[in-house]
Amino acid sequence: MKKISLFSIAIIVLFASACTKGDWLGDNYVGGRSAFYNSDGKSYMMNIADNIVTDALDELELALLVDNIGSQSGGHFITSGSIRTEGSKWTVKADDSMLNGMTITCNGENSWKMQFDGKYAFTSDTNYPTVFDINAVQIEEGWRITLGGSRTERGGYSCEFNTGSGTDVDYIDYLNIYGGDFKGWNFMKGELYMIVRKGDAVVDACCLVFSGNPGSSTYHRGL
Repeated sequence: MKKISLFSIAIIVLFASACTKGDWLGDNYVGGRSAFYNSDGKSYMMNIADNIVTDALDELELALLVDNIGSQSGGHFITSGSIRTEGSKWTVKADDSMLNGMTITCNGENSWKMQFDGKYAFTSDTNYPTVFDINAVQIEEGWRITLGGSRTERGGYSCEFNTGSGTDVDYIDYLNIYGGDFKGWNFMKGELYMIVRKGDAVVDACCLVFSGNPGSSTYHRGL
């Protein structure tokens, strides 16, 4: 894996759980809030790849469903025209959403940007300031996403994360290769990068590589 420039980040290892979308199928899919990740660096990165990204994708897919059935007056979003119209922006306003306040803006055909700046919880006791931009492009069998963001933790730790800067592949594909009624994404391809900082000092840098089912991802550390 070639070395790249990363965002400055900081992180503290937390007890984690993954987001829920559909039935729990162990670590071979993402999407859902099932607690199977261990409390280590890899699990923290999986909380970013799963909890943050899949919560955002769930909101995007809900927005597309709402738009398709023509019920833009529903209570979950503040809407402005069809979510499929370039420049149209919807805002999540549901109090029970993990991403209340997130905006979804249509970039053009089959492409959307999701932006969030607020408190976000991996688990009930890990509700910390989190900022991210996600670009999602609808592709066959799923989504191609690019991600950049940051999170402030306790004890002087903070983190920033991204899907690559100056790499050959700067995205992660979230695919459902089972098809049918399967909910979630069971095949991922791409890389997630992170550096860790305590105060002003960089204390670690990490990379999580996806090349199949999420459970087979490989975790690398080192500056």
